[in-house]
Amino acid sequence: MRLKTFYLLRYTLVEEEQPALFAKELPKPKGYAICDALSILGKDRFFTHYGVTYSFVGFRNPIRKNRFLFGKVAKLRKLAIGEYQPGDITNDPHDDWVPLLCLVDCETQHLLIEKKTKFGPPDQLLTILTRGLNEVILKEYNCKVFVKGKSNKNIFWQLVAESDQIFGLEMKLLSPNLFDANKTAREALSALKTLFSQDVLTISLKNEAGHLAIPDNPTDNYIDYISEGEGEWKVTRGIKGRKKTYSSNDNIKTVDVEIRDDQELKEVSTDEDAAALIEKLETLIEPDEL
Repeated sequence: MRLKTFYLLRYTLVEEEQPALFAKELPKPKGYAICDALSILGKDRFFTHYGVTYSFVGFRNPIRKNRFLFGKVAKLRKLAIGEYQPGDITNDPHDDWVPLLCLVDCETQHLLIEKKTKFGPPDQLLTILTRGLNEVILKEYNCKVFVKGKSNKNIFWQLVAESDQIFGLEMKLLSPNLFDANKTAREALSALKTLFSQDVLTISLKNEAGHLAIPDNPTDNYIDYISEGEGEWKVTRGIKGRKKTYSSNDNIKTVDVEIRDDQELKEVSTDEDAAALIEKLETLIEPDEL
């Protein structure tokens, strides 16, 4: 057994305004639509992004836990291995799959997914998950899926407070979906969606001199909304003469869970590991999200 680190993510379903002729009705709760995207009639799903192959592998319901799905998200890398040939050494490419353990809560639309540097940075992971899920859900249900990380909003305000200058702030806010995460932000986004039918609202503020003001009201409402996994922010600040951009994707919440090592996972049922992740996730979900 060893501790593994997992990102806490959330997926949001945003229905398209233009109806589709052959789209299926969304299940209730909506989050169960993800089941169709993670496997095809119980078989693993493969998809590509910028020439790289990815797969949703082995997703299934743990014993007596139909609300959850447990499996792996994997990335295919090509590993060149030097092999001896008489008079020479040749480099032959071999498949090198990088797997991430993943637990999905179909009712609260949360995910716990393993953190591995070999897979890529967190913003790349979010892009891959969003791409893979949308290949099925957009076509089947006429809905777009967005996968975002849950974060600590206090980190944003700490960055602002410690800055000598603020050059820019960008906030991307997903259109309202299921939960009353932040009513002020949600009501404002609902009103705009009625007018413009947007999936995402982007607010971009800049001051080239570094004098951008970030008032608590209404900024805190939107940062709170984003921290619950319904958007992302970027802030560009100056401190001690250095200019740097920080993102909510760099500050996704993580948790450590004791899971069997890779060799044990090959030999023993994974229900024990699913149970450990379910227990951890249930301590992280707010009561109003249940």
